Amino acid sequence: MSKLNDAYKAELETIFKRDDIRGIWPKVLNSEICVLLAEVLLDMLRKRNKPTNIVLGHDARLGSYDLSLAFMRSFTAKGGTCRFIGLVSSEQLYYAAGKYPNDYTVGVMITASHNPKDYNGIKFVHGGGIPFSAADLNELKEGLFAAIKIPEQLDLKSEFADHLLKLANFNEVPTKGRKLHVILAAGNGVGAVAFRPLAEKLEKWGFKFSYMDPEPDGDFPNGVPNPLLPEHIKRLGKEVKQRKAALGIMFDGDADRAGFVDHSGKEIIPAHVYALVAQRKLRHCKTKKPLLMRNLCSSQLLKEYFEGGKQQVEVMDTPVGHGQIKLLMRHKKFAQRVLFAGEHSGHYFYPEFYYLDSGFLTSLLLLAELKELQQINKTMRDQLRAWRKKYKWSGEINYDLPDKTSLYNALKELEVHFSKLPGIQKFGVSINEELGLYGIAAMQEEYLPQKRAYPDLKMMLENEDGSGWWFVVRPSGNENKLRLNFESWELPENQAESMMDEIKDILKRNKAKKA
Repeated sequence: MSKLNDAYKAELETIFKRDDIRGIWPKVLNSEICVLLAEVLLDMLRKRNKPTNIVLGHDARLGSYDLSLAFMRSFTAKGGTCRFIGLVSSEQLYYAAGKYPNDYTVGVMITASHNPKDYNGIKFVHGGGIPFSAADLNELKEGLFAAIKIPEQLDLKSEFADHLLKLANFNEVPTKGRKLHVILAAGNGVGAVAFRPLAEKLEKWGFKFSYMDPEPDGDFPNGVPNPLLPEHIKRLGKEVKQRKAALGIMFDGDADRAGFVDHSGKEIIPAHVYALVAQRKLRHCKTKKPLLMRNLCSSQLLKEYFEGGKQQVEVMDTPVGHGQIKLLMRHKKFAQRVLFAGEHSGHYFYPEFYYLDSGFLTSLLLLAELKELQQINKTMRDQLRAWRKKYKWSGEINYDLPDKTSLYNALKELEVHFSKLPGIQKFGVSINEELGLYGIAAMQEEYLPQKRAYPDLKMMLENEDGSGWWFVVRPSGNENKLRLNFESWELPENQAESMMDEIKDILKRNKAKKA
């Protein structure tokens, strides 16, 4: 722990007013400060040989209840006694302290009175209703300054950057060629701050980075950073095109997920990101029968392009959700063979990175691909052209439903309707008894969504001429929502539209509305 620095001390000084405590919540006055103030108050009472009994209440402000709990639990954890009277007016707290001075040595009221809503505060009175003096408040302040310790930060950013460059085999990436301009959209999350050490090291390979919304700001003034949202990708694409950049990267709030656009400003959808990464990794792979994992909503491209071949690649479907995927990757049956895993949401998982997801490593692998394409006068768009032409993905479409009954009815009607098609394949999430984990399996049993732990439904039709389609409908974990993904390949546009219309009509009949 390091000493209280001058800047933070000056910020904390501001919460101590003439008669009480007031400060911006939770930036300055927060639960941590309440924990420490409670300890200081308890120490003050003991030094004065006073009973360590207090009464505590709070007002209706956001954060007041949490601050109350923090103060109370800290005070009692160190041996004090606190009577909590909950949501009250200040004068009700004053009454308790004034009426019962033998029971309560101090009254504590969590409130910022008439201050703006982003403030909170604490009022103190002695038993009998006597207000805290300037000397009392100063003793609290000095005790707080003595108690508070700022943790020393371990800076791993440069070390982490070197580690990722090694994992991405960047020592094999050519350095020659003109500069490649890359736009990085951080969405006011941590992405720009965290990526800068990598950006500095990548200058050696001729990369130049510009940033959109690089300043961390938890209010997210430009919207919650989510690479799946079309408005964010569209904005990034426009910037890339205007500035004639070679690639655009967008990170989510904690920068473990990344979205991409090519030099024309067009999105590189997650399935294509997956394919670009997988083919790079397969070029370096020495594992026998390497395993690629993709979730239930991932493109047919990954199956058709990678499965089999000289390397005898296996492509395995997984449930949606990083928790399930990480468990499957680590299972003893797969841990030595799994090469890569990914989701349609833009999460990509690497066994060499502790079987966890990394938006930065994915970005590095795409940058390496971009640099190597430059050597043969090609672009990322050239690399993606055939995939974009063949596979048509709807993106994830969200629907609101009025209740669980409507949701289950919609799922069941979709299953019954499309089960009538000859050659239809039906898949769902079920427990794999051998693994003891959830996996994807063809459904032979009757589909009863309300009785399944995971009612996700995938239906797929592969035609003899090589064309086909699939759709997945899956409920949200905590809302009455259905998420729809649809993909077709080498299917006439009118047929694909007709399929989507059938799905939408069934959803509409069950009171689904596009979110």
